Amino acid sequence: MQEPVNKYNIMVIDDEENNIKTIELAFKNHDYNFISYTDPNSALDYLINNTPDILLLDIMMPEINGIELAKIIKQKGIETPIIFLTSLSDLETKKNAYSIGIDDYINKPFLEDELINKVSKKLDYVSRIKESVESWNMIKGLIEDILPHEINTPLSGVILGLSEIENQKENFKSEITKFIDFIENNVPELRELNFFIYLKKNLKVFLDMEKDLKRIVDTSIKRLERLVKKIIFYNAKFSLKKTKVNTKTLISNIIKEYNHKISTDLEDITAYLDYELIKESIKVLIDNSLVHNQNFVNISVKCHIENKRLLVSVEDNGVGIKAENIPYIFKPYYIAHNVLNHSEGFGLGLYFVKKVIDAHNGNIEVYSRLREKTIFTIKLDLD
Repeated sequence: MQEPVNKYNIMVIDDEENNIKTIELAFKNHDYNFISYTDPNSALDYLINNTPDILLLDIMMPEINGIELAKIIKQKGIETPIIFLTSLSDLETKKNAYSIGIDDYINKPFLEDELINKVSKKLDYVSRIKESVESWNMIKGLIEDILPHEINTPLSGVILGLSEIENQKENFKSEITKFIDFIENNVPELRELNFFIYLKKNLKVFLDMEKDLKRIVDTSIKRLERLVKKIIFYNAKFSLKKTKVNTKTLISNIIKEYNHKISTDLEDITAYLDYELIKESIKVLIDNSLVHNQNFVNISVKCHIENKRLLVSVEDNGVGIKAENIPYIFKPYYIAHNVLNHSEGFGLGLYFVKKVIDAHNGNIEVYSRLREKTIFTIKLDLD
């Protein structure tokens, strides 16, 4: 099946060839590619490795019906919007369909204008999402060289400014306290004024509020500072400082830093490595498993020798990585749009890991199946 590359890819799954032709004919005046299947199983094989912009799906099909197919598609993490196109119009079928998380439902025989309108609106939405992701990646590319310096400099100023504000605040509190004491002891006539009563009564509340505000500001600044330091560290050029490292001890110490339960299978191996850089690389892989799966994930770390090479793997049973994203995950500032909501970083972690492993003349491999598992494996020659 040949697929010319145009603006949008519309996939149609319907066991009736005539229905497919009718749908394609409705869009004769639109610049869309049509990827059509009459066999749901073959269509699913295609969807596992490809992401069309929209899926028009029939319900009544042999072997596997459209609702069951849509469930499988959702379970596998395939994010293509789904519109059902079916002759079934009963309320129960519609409720089942929408409970899966489909985007729309159109009854056959359909009105051509209705089909075109709903598909166009959904494609406009898809287009905006794509543009947002592209813009984000472009911005990240533009800031690649200047971000560490440009953030670190004002950050120092912010911290210095907050310290000065804190000093002034202490002076202010001291002066207010002196003022209240003075009124209490020397100007009894003013003690009954509403303003004074209010000030005295609420001074402790004001000070407590200031403490809470300071705590929030301090937390935010520390978080920003950690992020900036991480950006600078991940972007920095480095030279290896290799020492004799016991990998079992190294990984065991890393595991102790996490509250999450992590299983291990570690051989007692000694290798010449840059301890700090390898440690940070393994932590990046573990952090990725935790962040992208919101902590609900089983993680295992293994270390052994294979063909005279040191192999360190981090495996999880989380959401997985789409095949189409894998070629890009080691590029700087790349964040797949399906994980944007799970990460507050800048897409530098795996880029850093790749730099470290390359510097060790090793390589890093990734194997992933959506909704099943992801395995990152570091492979290093033993000196």
